[in-house]
Amino acid sequence: GDYRLLAPAHEQVFAYVRETSGETLLVLANWSSAPAALPELGPDHPAPDDEPLLLTHPWAAPDDALAPWESRVLRRSGHTRR
Repeated sequence: GDYRLLAPAHEQVFAYVRETSGETLLVLANWSSAPAALPELGPDHPAPDDEPLLLTHPWAAPDDALAPWESRVLRRSGHTRR
């Protein structure tokens, strides 16, 4: 499969896309003790129809910010985005 690091210079958010066997996952993780706004990820930005596979903070609103230490794994809907 393929791995693409997104926003490598971001100080708090570790984000990447993993593509394999026709499936695309978006992984977002806030590696800090402070809330973090998601960086602009262009076509890789989370979409409303992405399926959550793992949420460390299921009570958190699915918006453009991550709570402290929050991680999300999302299955991209329908097609590979590049």
